[in-house]
Amino acid sequence: VKYLEENFEAGKIQLSPEEISEVRKIIDSIEIVGNRSNDRILKYLDKDV
Repeated sequence: VKYLEENFEAGKIQLSPEEISEVRKIIDSIEIVGNRSNDRILKYLDKDV
């Protein structure tokens, strides 16, 4: 509840196409390694481990 108002206001932020492009470049440059969840959790999600 402490940051509810701040988080709500963050939803109103509008980025320019240039800003969106820059954010996308940064995100795309990050190498994703490993599973989203650990093997123990994946068993319950019916996923191959």
